[in-house]
Amino acid sequence: MSASIQVSKSWIGFEGLRYLMIFGDSYSAVGLDMKCDHPYAQEPLGATWPGIVYNEHDQPNWVGYILSKYRPGPKFDPSAKEQTEDYLQNPLLVFDFARGGATMFEVHRQIEADFLQTVGKSPENAPWQALNALFSMYLSSSRRINCPSQSLGSESMIAQLE
Repeated sequence: MSASIQVSKSWIGFEGLRYLMIFGDSYSAVGLDMKCDHPYAQEPLGATWPGIVYNEHDQPNWVGYILSKYRPGPKFDPSAKEQTEDYLQNPLLVFDFARGGATMFEVHRQIEADFLQTVGKSPENAPWQALNALFSMYLSSSRRINCPSQSLGSESMIAQLE
């Protein structure tokens, strides 16, 4: 099931995005370790392209395809030694907290312990705002049912982000 939780009149569109905040399981993971890796224009995943992914070897997952093929405006070119000046001035940076095998409980932890303690504070290296950031959470259907007995529904996790 896919759902848009909130779309407002202030939405500036996909071309205005500068930050992607990703939570979930192996379908979204790129292997970012926030303790030592930080995305920047030349390495927008915070990890060597295409990241540590669970799909085809040396091929990006959907997150990489957003950066390199489907983003309107300047795209990241993984084959280029240097990115275009337009991209360097307007990069799309990915803060990907997803981990292979994650359950709903672990996504809750990604938000509380990983995101809110680092990028959630809108630090100098990621001065995101609601208008230039997009949040995405994806769990495969087999992962959603592996939750502990307490309920950690999406409403609870969204409240953490507000």
